[in-house]
Amino acid sequence: MKPKVLIVDDDVNIRCSLEELFSHKGYDVCTAEDGTSALERFNDCNQSSPDVVLLDVRLPDIDGLQLLQRFKNSNPDIVVVIITAYGSVPQSVEAMHFGAADYVLKPFNVDEIVIRVQRALENRSLKEQVGYLSEKVYGDWDGKYVVGSHPAIRKIYDNLELIAQSNTSTIYIDGETGTGKEVIARRIHALSPRKAKPFVDVNATALTSELLESELFGHEAGSFTGATKTKKGLFEVADGGTLFLDEIGDMGLAMQAKLLRALQERKIRRVGGTVAIDVDIRLITATNRNLEACVKEGKFREDLYYRLHVVPIHLPPLRERSEDIEMFVHHFVHLFNVEFGRNITEVEPAAMRLMKEYAWPGNVRELRNFIERTMLLECSGNVLKAEHVKFVNISYERLSTSSSGAMGDSLIGTTVPLEVIERQHIEGVLRATSGNKNQAAQILGIDRTTLYNKIKKYQII
Repeated sequence: MKPKVLIVDDDVNIRCSLEELFSHKGYDVCTAEDGTSALERFNDCNQSSPDVVLLDVRLPDIDGLQLLQRFKNSNPDIVVVIITAYGSVPQSVEAMHFGAADYVLKPFNVDEIVIRVQRALENRSLKEQVGYLSEKVYGDWDGKYVVGSHPAIRKIYDNLELIAQSNTSTIYIDGETGTGKEVIARRIHALSPRKAKPFVDVNATALTSELLESELFGHEAGSFTGATKTKKGLFEVADGGTLFLDEIGDMGLAMQAKLLRALQERKIRRVGGTVAIDVDIRLITATNRNLEACVKEGKFREDLYYRLHVVPIHLPPLRERSEDIEMFVHHFVHLFNVEFGRNITEVEPAAMRLMKEYAWPGNVRELRNFIERTMLLECSGNVLKAEHVKFVNISYERLSTSSSGAMGDSLIGTTVPLEVIERQHIEGVLRATSGNKNQAAQILGIDRTTLYNKIKKYQII
């Protein structure tokens, strides 16, 4: 769509020259000879307000700076470039104070004024992108989060603001995959004095030890093969903000020692570098492993464990807070109603019962994925019914008709260990996907690494 420009100048020659110039450059142009007509055209310049106003300061009926204020009050995002033959430093400062994007003196070079307008529009576009990305990263946390009514969850959320205000305290979040550890980390950041600074997240499982060191601490050009230029690490990127280190339990011992040193000294050295760089971050770590057991097994440093375990937060799995499932279901149905343009207004009681009875080994993430998939592929009307809850039904059918009939019957009771149920569930999903681990992980609501770990743990062939 063509950008719209409104040219406001009482000099007919300048108006016509600028109109011809910007029309030739592909702009949609309208003009005004005074303030009154400028206000009229501001609202009906081709049925929409302009993107840019080229505004003369001296007009026959209204002072240009007053007009600037009225434009900005009506549309704060509009780009206004002041043009004047009577420029002064105080006037230019006043114009910028009122929101002018630029200030150009007459006589001006035609190429220069086009470049200045283009630059002002690009700056506005960048601000819009930053605003959009900030909303995606920080967002309206209060409006987007579903807290739940389970006492343990309520206690966590009631304490989050107090925890967030402890500006440098290291926070340790543990819980199964899909319980919302990153959600809590982002919430803490959004409530903290660091909220205007970056929230940077990295998954320790996703990278080798060598890559993780470079990712966290950065590297100097030439420090290793392929390091063609100096790169800042995430500690530096997160300076002043929050660094969220997920799956900390999967970090190797050598890397643990380097992380401990960085936390103790609040300094880092890039790979291949000799200069110590000060960093000011709050570290939040998360894991689905039992780190105390890892310490006893010699897989995790005891000194680092206690350094991280300053403010511990434990997130219970969804199966232990089944009273929250109904709330999450309605929340996700509303979310995907908006996203998909749907209008599901009711969840059938039988469907809700099936979902509340299900173990959800992938926790809230699995429930979210399930609602998304069901709304996309199964439910075409306005009511989510039991017949649409096919995955849950299939899971129970597989569990109850597993290779051991007695085992299948006992799963209905409460005496079977959860690990047995989880193993059977994963096996059933793998059979249903013909061993496709990508698809199985997606259905389970977990990542591939977690699936591989569980396959190894349960010795699933």
